[in-house]
Amino acid sequence: MRRVGASSDYHFTHETLSALMSLEEMCLMRATGETGTGGAAIFLRSGSDLFYFLGASADDRPPGTNNAIFDAAIRHAQARGLRTLHLGGGSESLRAFKSQIATGTVPYSLVQRIVDAPRYAALCEACDSSDSTHFPAFRSKLVEQRQG
Repeated sequence: MRRVGASSDYHFTHETLSALMSLEEMCLMRATGETGTGGAAIFLRSGSDLFYFLGASADDRPPGTNNAIFDAAIRHAQARGLRTLHLGGGSESLRAFKSQIATGTVPYSLVQRIVDAPRYAALCEACDSSDSTHFPAFRSKLVEQRQG
């Protein structure tokens, strides 16, 4: 993420990514070829919906790598009878890319869902942020720690 100039909000630790990988609701899609992994994305399932959470791709990826990842996610969702694939928002360049995949746009809202309440509470306590009015409550503390 540093290599592509992503905001520090996207700099997840190995522990965070491992925790995501352990979720039953998590789905990892990778595009691999003769030269290795060209890209990957994490999707999270909630009920009959699949949500794009995080993705990254190599600078030297073959053309169409990211499209292949989303195509695999669509096929995965369809095979499991899921209703929709939510691509989320983002910058103008992300919107343009996602518009290539989506068949349309819909109004949206932000969902604030805690999947693992005990872990969330422990993280808030560890960051001394359980009384925060922001969601997730610990986010500002983690950003401060990364910058400090």
